[in-house]
Amino acid sequence: MADAIFTRCITAPSVLPIGKGGTSGSSVKSARTNLGVMTETLLYSNSSGTISTITLSDSYKNYTYIEVFFNDNGVNNSVKLHTSKGQVQLTNDYVSSTTNPSSLYTHTALLTFTDKTATFIRQAVFTVTTSDNASIDRTPSNSVRVTRIVGISY
Repeated sequence: MADAIFTRCITAPSVLPIGKGGTSGSSVKSARTNLGVMTETLLYSNSSGTISTITLSDSYKNYTYIEVFFNDNGVNNSVKLHTSKGQVQLTNDYVSSTTNPSSLYTHTALLTFTDKTATFIRQAVFTVTTSDNASIDRTPSNSVRVTRIVGISY
């Protein structure tokens, strides 16, 4: 029944121009923006991860957001940033059950974006001992590895 009604109302399906599509947009980009539809573009991928300078396939500035996927000792995480920021901190917190169960470990890395590159500024492990002798220790580390970077835009 629905097919019969459809064929009586529209004789031949056609493509509706963006300007007439109810989005109030006159281009694909403005239509997506008005609808809140975002697209993703893979800018970097390395399943092993890296701790060195990363070359992106396009400038990060061409996107509204960047999502950075990273791995720290087998734990996968991601963080999204607005491209106006230009840098992101990658952080993973955990309590070790073997090394020192009374300590909280925070692995962190700072990643800075410049056009088509992402560069590690520093990596460190912060250890907070939660025993009676509370202390904080910072040591260099290379455990945070970037596995993928995705550009997100309208």
